[in-house]
Amino acid sequence: METNPIHRQIIATLRMRVAQALRADEDKLPCMSAGELLNILFLLVGQWGSVGDYGASVKTLFLLLGDLLWAKPETQPQTENAKPVVN
Repeated sequence: METNPIHRQIIATLRMRVAQALRADEDKLPCMSAGELLNILFLLVGQWGSVGDYGASVKTLFLLLGDLLWAKPETQPQTENAKPVVN
C-alpha cells in the first residue's frame, strides 16, 4: 500500500513524540502504524495530557488517512547514524 506525504509526516511526528515520551532514540522504535503509535502515545502521556483528546485524535487521523491509519509504513524510518539493535 503506497503511503502519501501526509501519512509519512504523521508517522514521523508520532514517532518523534513517542520517542520523547520514552526518552529514547527514534531509531530504537519498531515499525508501527500511525494508529499503533497514537495508542502508545496516549498510554504514555495520558488521555488529557499534552496530546489532546484520544477520540478526537483518532477521528481526525481517520478522516485524513482512512485505512492508512492502521497500515504499517512500507519501510522502517532510518537515520544516517542508525545502528542495528542487538538483544
